[in-house]
Amino acid sequence: MTRRQEPRKAPGRAGQRSPAPGPDMATLLRKHPRLLRVLHEYGVNFCAGCYLTLSATPEKAAAYHGVPDIPEFVARVRRVVSPSAARKHSRRHRNLRPRRRSE
Repeated sequence: MTRRQEPRKAPGRAGQRSPAPGPDMATLLRKHPRLLRVLHEYGVNFCAGCYLTLSATPEKAAAYHGVPDIPEFVARVRRVVSPSAARKHSRRHRNLRPRRRSE
């Protein structure tokens, strides 16, 4: 008889789960196009074959591109994609919509 092997547990504290990965860069860019400016400031670019950046979390994308201060980069990304930043941005541009003419 062969004995069934139990899956190996990841190192760490017992009962703790690893943090769930966040959204990938492609999802964040679709929802928040302003994020592109932050990426370019930190040198995170999308070359012809760089599918890794789009399918990675912000932390991994920064690591792929050699961003020196990854926590600072992630903080900037979070500020851009935060709900409060989206509301602030939409309020600022609300007055740019064409107004209806009163007849």
